[in-house]
Amino acid sequence: GNVLVQAVNAGKSITVNADVTTGTGNLSVLAGLDLTLAAGADLLITGATPGAASIDAEATAGALLMSATSTMSSSGTAATARLKAGTSVTVGDISLAAGSVSITAGTSILDADALVSSANDPSQDITAVSLRLNAGTVIADSVNHLETTVGTLTASSAGSVYLLEADDLTVGSVAVSVNRVGSAAGVSTVSDAAQADVRTSANGSIVLRSTAGSLTLTDGNTDGVV
Repeated sequence: GNVLVQAVNAGKSITVNADVTTGTGNLSVLAGLDLTLAAGADLLITGATPGAASIDAEATAGALLMSATSTMSSSGTAATARLKAGTSVTVGDISLAAGSVSITAGTSILDADALVSSANDPSQDITAVSLRLNAGTVIADSVNHLETTVGTLTASSAGSVYLLEADDLTVGSVAVSVNRVGSAAGVSTVSDAAQADVRTSANGSIVLRSTAGSLTLTDGNTDGVV
């Protein structure tokens, strides 16, 4: 069934030290301040056919911190995951191979994985059909890029954007909606509106690379730029 874990008070945080799972229901973990997934602690939708069940993780006034060994995962054919933080989001492993992911941060979106020999690590941070990234300051950094395996990408940041894709990638338009679990275990829709292209608003750098595939740039909102 549906699962809700919530710290309602604006000054209260949630620390997840063990897996939170559901078979085919929706999963919402909502913190008034910080949300931390400790080492090995996962948010999982584990059923064989979870369909459009969603993962909804929010740190309303603080940071959303995933350990490098924590995972958010669903095998649903229309699965969605939405991560949102008032400050930063640090990404461990998000795996929705047939679904869509949206990450919104008031400040930065960063990779939890450590560098390997002073270079990008080989671990994929986000696997999905489509990915929407929106950050108030930066997305990853110049020596530790965010590693992705996604089909369609949009990213927006005030500062720089550093992304390393594993295979073929199209820059386009992505919108994501999740089912937020309420106090009576029912759900309501929470949406991140369609966002297009890869952009910075304060003259930041953009580094978008693929290690083994092709890159296709499309004008996702028909404004003449990508």
